[in-house]
This record gives sequence, C-alpha cells and structure tokens, in this order.
Amino acid sequence: MKNKEEAYLDIFETLFLLLIMIIWAFLNGTGSYLVKIGLNKVTGLEITLWGVFRNIFKTFYQLIKTPILILGFIMAGIGFLVYQYALSHYDLSLIRPLQVLSILFILFWGLRYLKECINAREVAGIVVVTVGSIIISLYISANKPKELNLNNLIVFTIFSVILSIIFK
Repeated sequence: MKNKEEAYLDIFETLFLLLIMIIWAFLNGTGSYLVKIGLNKVTGLEITLWGVFRNIFKTFYQLIKTPILILGFIMAGIGFLVYQYALSHYDLSLIRPLQVLSILFILFWGLRYLKECINAREVAGIVVVTVGSIIISLYISANKPKELNLNNLIVFTIFSVILSIIFK
C-alpha cells in the first residue's frame, strides 16, 4: 500500500504529464493550423509530390518567404521536442492516449478561424474519445502495476456505444 507522500507524488507526476501533453497538443494543433494557413498563402506553386520535386528550388523559396508557414513549422518542431521529453520521462502507455488532446486545438482553430462545420455526432465522438483517453491515462498512472480494471473498461465502452447511437 502506498503512503500519503507517494500518493501525492503520483498525483503531481500525473498532473505534470497532463500539463506537458496539453502544451504539446497546443503546439502541435496550432502548428498544424499555421502550416495550413501558410500553404494556402503560397501562390504559384503546385503542392504535390511531383510538383515539389519538379522545381525544388522554387518550392523551397516560396515556402521560406511565407512567415506564417515558418512559424507553423517552428511550433510543430518545438512540439516534437516537448513530446520527446514526455517519451523520455514517462511510459508510452500514459502518453499515447493523451495524444488526442491535439484534436481539441485543431478543432478550435478549424471552427473558429477556418469556419469548418461539425455536427452533434462528431462532437459526441470527440468528447468520448478525449475523455476516455484521459481516463485511461489517469487510471494507468494510478495503478502502476498496469492492472486494467475490466469492469470500468466495459462500462466506458457501453457508454460510448450509447452516445454514438444517440447522436447518429
């Protein structure tokens, strides 16, 4: 049995991991948004594999003269470093489920600035996946021996199925 000090340390480590992954999600989601905006601003360039390699110098020049695109790449690069930090300090079984947090930032940028539409079913799916991933990560971190409680998993799966049927 864990004493109080170990329990508080586990909670602190879990919250710190959650903070790291939120920072990564922000950098990744915002970087993706900025890359999309930057690519839309590039003119006179065929953004396909063949188009890029057909005239690689022109492509490179067009891309580096688009500041928002460069900023997007920088944010994604910093996000990559944050993710590598998380991988080096925490188990992959904790980190992988939290990757869905970037969906929230991508969704925000898409809805707010790109004027993309989303229906109730998609919202329900995003909520279920995000909450489920956070629950799984927190549950795994609370039970270090990796004993997955099958009952909780079954209840969450049934809840997810019911929500997907309701919002169909």
